[in-house]
Amino acid sequence: MLSAMTPDGGPILFLDVDGTLLPYGGDPAGRLLVAGVGPRLGALLCELVWATTWGEQANDELADADRQWVRTQHAGAAFLRQVQPYRGVTDEDLAALEDWLQWR
Repeated sequence: MLSAMTPDGGPILFLDVDGTLLPYGGDPAGRLLVAGVGPRLGALLCELVWATTWGEQANDELADADRQWVRTQHAGAAFLRQVQPYRGVTDEDLAALEDWLQWR
C-alpha cells in the first residue's frame, strides 16, 4: 500500500489488488476478496486508486528503490506498507493506514 497526498493536500491511497485484496495461493479461480475489507476501505478518509496494471514492473515487496522513487517523485508525506501477498491486507495493515491518515 502506498498513501500520498493530492496537489490540494488530500490523501491518495494506491492499492494493489493482486496479493493485497486477493491473496495468492491455492486455486487462482477460487481466490476470494479479503473478508470485510470493502467497508473499511470505503470509510477511509482518502481517495482510492486501484493499482492493477503493474505488468512486468510488478513485485510483491517494497524495496529501497521504491522508497527512493517516492522521495524523488513526491514532496509531501507518504506512507508505504508491505502487505504479505499470501495473506492479503489485514486488520493490522488497515489500522496502521488509518492511524497515518488521522495523524498525517
